[in-house]
Amino acid sequence: MKKLMYVLVISTVLIMVGAFNVRANSNYSGKAGAGSVSNSGYSNLSALFVGSVIRWDAISTSNMSFGMMTIFENQNSKKITWRSGQSSPYTVISEDNGGTIIHLTAAPKFDGDRCRYLKMKFNQDIVTVGFYTTKSELDQNRFFMEGSYEQVKSQTTQADGTTKRIKFAKGKHTATLSNSVIRGDEDTYLAGAKAKQKLTVKITSVEKNAAFFIEKPSGGYLENAGDGDDQTTWTGTLPDDGDYKITVAGTRGNATYKLSVTIK
Repeated sequence: MKKLMYVLVISTVLIMVGAFNVRANSNYSGKAGAGSVSNSGYSNLSALFVGSVIRWDAISTSNMSFGMMTIFENQNSKKITWRSGQSSPYTVISEDNGGTIIHLTAAPKFDGDRCRYLKMKFNQDIVTVGFYTTKSELDQNRFFMEGSYEQVKSQTTQADGTTKRIKFAKGKHTATLSNSVIRGDEDTYLAGAKAKQKLTVKITSVEKNAAFFIEKPSGGYLENAGDGDDQTTWTGTLPDDGDYKITVAGTRGNATYKLSVTIK
């Protein structure tokens, strides 16, 4: 009889705990889709970071309007950007086999909500990201937005973008190219040059929403012209002989632009 009573008491306690957890989740007054990030995943940001940039395409309805997410890292800085224009330096707070927690020092806005923390859960080429406003919400695992991204395999150009070699008219040092790029695509231009030549690149766009980055023939980026720097003008002396890749993308939405390239 005592054993039966003991079993009944334990069962009752378990049922009450389960009911409390359900109410705790259902009473959270966040946006549609707010809740807790799944713990599925097996890797972290450092394990996936090869080179100086990683890009992910948005694949969830909740984050689709913000477009591609790019994480850029070099010796001097770490930065994360979204195609819709949000941008922030970041620091990694913690990292383990379950994922990565990031602090966004600039606290960019997403539909009115400032995001100071990201919790990233990795599963092969997919990362699920929870967006948090405060440390308290992060500690409680309560996000105001969650979305999934798929890693972009080609780190140079998207399949639907343009790849074109820049040709200079005889006796001319400057070439001007006009084009449009849709959200999520990139246009890549190849400019052949020699070491110690001076390169100047400028871009203008109708809605001031186009930027570029420049890759060296030997790999990596020219100083202050990396993916995530969102450059609209750059001038400098080239370090190597070979083809320099100038990649143009919209910082938000579709972009109609004019690109000027000068090599002397």
